[in-house]
Amino acid sequence: MADSTLWVAAITGGTAVVASWMTGQYTTRAAREQAQCSADAHRQEKLREIQRTAYLDLIQHAQSLAPMERNISELIELPASEERTAELKKQIVVAHKARFDFLALKRVIFLEGAPQVKKCADELDHLFRDYCVTLEQAINGDEGAPYRLDLLYKQGDEALQRLILEAGRSLHSM
Repeated sequence: MADSTLWVAAITGGTAVVASWMTGQYTTRAAREQAQCSADAHRQEKLREIQRTAYLDLIQHAQSLAPMERNISELIELPASEERTAELKKQIVVAHKARFDFLALKRVIFLEGAPQVKKCADELDHLFRDYCVTLEQAINGDEGAPYRLDLLYKQGDEALQRLILEAGRSLHSM
């Protein structure tokens, strides 16, 4: 009888040790998986915040160009004169600086943004470049330039609305 008790005690003890070891293994694995999930969620939230900031910066910059465009539109409507040309030349410097700032913001989106937002930012950039070229043509006396400037501004506004829509979709799908 003592022999069977000893065997039962040994088997029970061995079972307890194995069960404890297995519990430790599963607990460790679960802790690792939970830590990985937490790290992934943190990385995803950080990326979302970076994208949100980049999108907002670009959108705010694009919207801040409206007063410049109004100045240019008003100047274009004036009769040709040396004063008008001098003011338009000042505006082209402002426009080129604004485009340079835009390109810096666009680069951040190209690094961190969603593909559709990148496409919209690229479209805005092309329209902005065309606007600067057309403004120079207006300064040089191209009579069709004022119409093209107005058209490019309207296209730019539509492209900005698409960028805003895609940025929102991108952020809400994360």
